[in-house]
Amino acid sequence: MLLVMFAVIYFLMIRPQQKQAKQHREYVAGLKKGDDVVTNSGIFGKIDAVEDAVVRLEIARDVKIRVLKSQIAAAQPGAPAQGDGSNWTKKD
Repeated sequence: MLLVMFAVIYFLMIRPQQKQAKQHREYVAGLKKGDDVVTNSGIFGKIDAVEDAVVRLEIARDVKIRVLKSQIAAAQPGAPAQGDGSNWTKKD
């Protein structure tokens, strides 16, 4: 009975968390210039430069901040697909 309970906990809780963490590590490792992202603190921006452990985000026209890669939460919800020619930081 104890073994069955451990198996249920493993497949319902531990394994999905491990898969999600692996996907996030792969996403962070694949960040590149031009990606629209959101940080864990809720800051939206476009990646301007990628270094080893730090990315530089452009959060407004000519306003750039440095953020740890590990603090990038995900791609921006509703961000345009890469390569469609849209760029919200272009100057008119």
